[in-house]
Amino acid sequence: MAEESTRIVHGPTFKNLLDNVTKLEKQTQKKDLSPDEKSALAQELLSCLLDALDMQSEAVMSQSVKEQMSLTIERIVRRFKLLAEQGIACEACLEKLKNSCIYFMRAKHEILAKEIVAVFQPVLVTNPQLRAEGIRKLGMLGCLAMKDGLPEVTIQCANIVVIVSNELTETDADLERELLQMLQDMAVMAARMRDEARFSAIVSKAVVRYSAESTVYAGSKMVEFLLTLFFTASDRRYVNALPMLRWMSLLLTNNKSLTAGELQYFVREWTQLIAQIARRKWEDETRQLMDGLFVFLVREKDFSLTRSTLMNIALHFQMYAGWDGFANAFKLYAPWQNFMLVLLDQAVSSRRSQQQREQIGSLVLRTQRDLITAVARQTMQEEMTVYGEWLQFGLAAAKSEKNKIRVRRLVQLTVGYWASQQPRTSREQLKHLLYVFEPDLVKGKYLELLEKVR
Repeated sequence: MAEESTRIVHGPTFKNLLDNVTKLEKQTQKKDLSPDEKSALAQELLSCLLDALDMQSEAVMSQSVKEQMSLTIERIVRRFKLLAEQGIACEACLEKLKNSCIYFMRAKHEILAKEIVAVFQPVLVTNPQLRAEGIRKLGMLGCLAMKDGLPEVTIQCANIVVIVSNELTETDADLERELLQMLQDMAVMAARMRDEARFSAIVSKAVVRYSAESTVYAGSKMVEFLLTLFFTASDRRYVNALPMLRWMSLLLTNNKSLTAGELQYFVREWTQLIAQIARRKWEDETRQLMDGLFVFLVREKDFSLTRSTLMNIALHFQMYAGWDGFANAFKLYAPWQNFMLVLLDQAVSSRRSQQQREQIGSLVLRTQRDLITAVARQTMQEEMTVYGEWLQFGLAAAKSEKNKIRVRRLVQLTVGYWASQQPRTSREQLKHLLYVFEPDLVKGKYLELLEKVR
């Protein structure tokens, strides 16, 4: 009896809704509609949609009315989508689309939620003036969908955000900031929901976006994006996402949209993150972060930035050695050894000027000498002991005979530099390090480099 009463009460209202939808459908089929007429029809359709959702949310409704209501909602969405594809321009439509999508997400009606989200694409592609607001709404919907257990809707939102942003120009730095912020928010929400697959999927969409166009207009926002997701991926141990973020970081090398101060901040924070993750003894994550940072420095080719970064990492290295021993520090900071070998190669490269070679060579040998001295003090050992351990660990870690030669040469050069710079300290200890020079590899251009910088 209650159901019949309810149906009678809603009967006239529901009939009016059906009549309005039918009338609007006929009007949308007319040819030569002006943009204003299309916009008005779009708003009326969305108003009908919201009315239908209000009616559907009633606590009591007959099954037949519910079925008719679902069909009506699908008709409205389909008709609005056709209008959207013709290029309607209406800011009010975005708000109504957002509200409709939230309704379906709350009702766990994923199919219709995805139908609504899909409408954002033609609306935003054909109306540049709506893109910033539309991207913000998609970001919000993506986060809500992830929280409500509809991750596929989140991925759909991220995909549309990327598609809409494909036509960015130098004048669209603000839009790029919105793009990166929304992708960042959705990725972080995926991580909070412990969904590694969706986190990686969102990061991969950003990678695809910038692989097609490698120019970054909002460099400072990209810095925030990368630092946030570097931390999130490392903290959650999403190792598979780190290579993608490392690739994206290279977009900021020699980037004109980034000031020197912003670049220094980026590298400094990256270095701090390495120290935090290393402290947790997470070897793979630490290695990924360090490898990425060193590749970044090689690409950036900024000597002062490289120098300050090496000083910071050397400080973290020696602190870790004092806390957990030199052997564990060397293992965890393994990329440090490789980067030093790369820099040494640069110091004798014929493609660089004499001044550049001397700068790099001096940086390598001084940094490594100071590191060994600091580690010796931290671990309360003689320098000769730490030099011997460094050679032992380095040779054990080398994967080829060629690399073993490079490691032994670097140790020999550093010992030679230490002996020339600190003769009193090294005199008594050198006789215990003769085995390091068997065979002696400091010859030719390497001997010339040592004589120049000592």
